[in-house]
Amino acid sequence: MATLTQLVLNGDGTIDTTNLSHDAGTGSPWYTHCNDAPDGGSSDFVQCNGSLISGSYIAWFSLSDVDADFESMLTLNIDCDIIASGFVNDSCNLNARIADGDDSTTWLTDQVTLGSQSVTTRDQRNRTFGSLTGTKAQWNTAHLRLTWFYTKQTSPDPAASLRIFGLDIDGTYTAASAAAPNSMALLGVGR
Repeated sequence: MATLTQLVLNGDGTIDTTNLSHDAGTGSPWYTHCNDAPDGGSSDFVQCNGSLISGSYIAWFSLSDVDADFESMLTLNIDCDIIASGFVNDSCNLNARIADGDDSTTWLTDQVTLGSQSVTTRDQRNRTFGSLTGTKAQWNTAHLRLTWFYTKQTSPDPAASLRIFGLDIDGTYTAASAAAPNSMALLGVGR
């Protein structure tokens, strides 16, 4: 077992720029608005907009590469920094899942809920991904999907927002075995 070099967001994928926004609007890049350390200190964020109807609103972000000797993922956790505000009677869950590329459905993890409209005090939390799979090549093209699952109850909640300020991903992996030395050479055969 080896400790995974921390995975961080390093680029934008497909993003719903109509129903999501960041602290500076909707311009690129987006990933710089939610890739800070999840320690409660950042003022950058990505959020769902207010007055939404029921639906799923998605942002994809590319992840940094796994370690050079990576063979398979053993454990994986996501740390995040979130807060919700302005919800009256609507509800929203922010979920995360990792696939092998932008807008892919070849999943490398299961889906975890990072938080909901009930997180009204800024909170740093840790969630564990399960159902880990994938090769080194798949992990090196991996993208994190953040999904705001929004449910509108009656009239719109115009000030509703569920913000993520920062995140990082830690874990452990199985390292690829070093190539076995040529046993014939060790015995001096062929000399």
